[in-house]
Amino acid sequence: MPDDDNWLTDHFQQIGTRVRAERRRQGLTQDQVWQAARIDRRTLQNVEAGKEAKSGTLLRIAFVLDVPIADLVGGPAEEEGGVAPTGRSRQEP
Repeated sequence: MPDDDNWLTDHFQQIGTRVRAERRRQGLTQDQVWQAARIDRRTLQNVEAGKEAKSGTLLRIAFVLDVPIADLVGGPAEEEGGVAPTGRSRQEP
């Protein structure tokens, strides 16, 4: 593990970028997402700004966007097809 927490900051910023990009790709507003996810507006803004996010919050956002959480956070599951937050297998286009 690195001596400092800069890697965490970088990772949270990447997550925020992925969330924002997917939301925009789907043509959704922040209002639509935070309301559907039943989270606070500021919470979604903080996630997209790259600030810390709880796993439950990310699961809710992933569910609303209908994407595997691995697509938002990155990692090995992303490369192996992943599992959608609903527990169903990810379907490739």
